[in-house]
Amino acid sequence: MKVIPISSGRTPAPAFAGGTLRDTLGRSMHDLRVSVTDRCNFRCV
Repeated sequence: MKVIPISSGRTPAPAFAGGTLRDTLGRSMHDLRVSVTDRCNFRCV
């Protein structure tokens, strides 16, 4: 039987410092949509 450790030994991701998230064009990001399929079918709306 192979035992897989729970901790990966990696350092945790840095915490978000606050403020507004901005894209590379300086626009503020207020919504985030994530698609788990290769093509969105808009059924989640």
